Amino acid sequence: MMATTPTRFDDLPLEIAFEILSRLPVKTLLQFRCVSKCYNSIITSPDFITKHFKHNLEVKSLLSEDNNNDHLLCKPPPDPRDQDFVRTVFCNINSDHTLTEVYRLTIPVFKPTIVGISKGLFCLAFQKPIMPSYYSNNEEIDGSSVSHVFLWNPNIRKLKILPSTDESFEVYGCGFGYHHIQNNDFDFKVLKYGLVFFESQVYFQVYTLSTDSWKQLESFNGSRGPVTCIEKSPCLFFNGALHFIAYSRQHKLILSFDLHEEKFREIMLPQNYSNGLCFKFEQLAVLEGSLALIAFHSPEQKCHIWVMRVYGDVDSWTPNIVELEEVENFFGCTGRGELMIKKSSSPHKLILFDPKSLDEKNIGIGDLTPETYTANLMESLVLLNEPKLY
Repeated sequence: MMATTPTRFDDLPLEIAFEILSRLPVKTLLQFRCVSKCYNSIITSPDFITKHFKHNLEVKSLLSEDNNNDHLLCKPPPDPRDQDFVRTVFCNINSDHTLTEVYRLTIPVFKPTIVGISKGLFCLAFQKPIMPSYYSNNEEIDGSSVSHVFLWNPNIRKLKILPSTDESFEVYGCGFGYHHIQNNDFDFKVLKYGLVFFESQVYFQVYTLSTDSWKQLESFNGSRGPVTCIEKSPCLFFNGALHFIAYSRQHKLILSFDLHEEKFREIMLPQNYSNGLCFKFEQLAVLEGSLALIAFHSPEQKCHIWVMRVYGDVDSWTPNIVELEEVENFFGCTGRGELMIKKSSSPHKLILFDPKSLDEKNIGIGDLTPETYTANLMESLVLLNEPKLY
């Protein structure tokens, strides 16, 4: 007697159903949730959300090999009809240096700071003004502090407000990323930092999505004492760790925080990093798969590029100083090794600068305003079981 072939999706073995559904885009899965209780039960299960996430990571890894992994978040011109939300446009940066609009988003937080974008999740912060006099001896503080932190998944329209904490310090910055844990599962974490009034030491707390809780961390004391200041340049998530430009007793260093082990580590800068120069701004980046420090010096009209060829090996820092005029802003390094910058002489254009060939390519973005560059644009179902807040 011949075995009966399943004629309905509901009749398929669970592992086969998982495999089929895990390869579908998020929009389709959300529609399938309304089809049957069976679909909804599978798609909303933690195991399936994890499996779908892992599959998208594999697809993303294959795409990155083709250098089709550069995306720019832009802000369109102000619209008087949009009083409560911030509209943004995600564009793909093509190999011919043109932009293709991927989709438009409406961020459900008024005038947020984008802390980071990691594997389908945005970390947003709402900042409130503080009294600059509290930090009168610290010129790096820009007069604002973090009031609320959010995790946002635009693909499933879910916004999670992170629980509040009774901080004993004023929070003025955050970092965000994800990491693999046991059995190849994953987790997301937020690190926030700040100062206690009248104390010259930075304090830290870490939030873990899987436990939905914050934890106070022990103060970090490196080889030159405690960290006393963290620059306001964006935090870099790289190699499973968050990286900040920091100071310890007037000595500049890179402070990293391993998200898996929840441990700090100091990475020393090159010996002759600045040679006494005062840079217009400095920013950490990933350049061709390596940790890099990009610094611009206005009087000399030069860009200083230091690349750590072997992660964690101070002796592997390699310098490259090139002429680069009128730099107004730096957004990151593309997968092709170009620097994405905005020049003061080109208010409506972005420049892709190749530090090897010294070629400059203009990217016309019309009346859009560049906001953030990311190579982590992907779909996921993370936060699917959170209540819908907008």
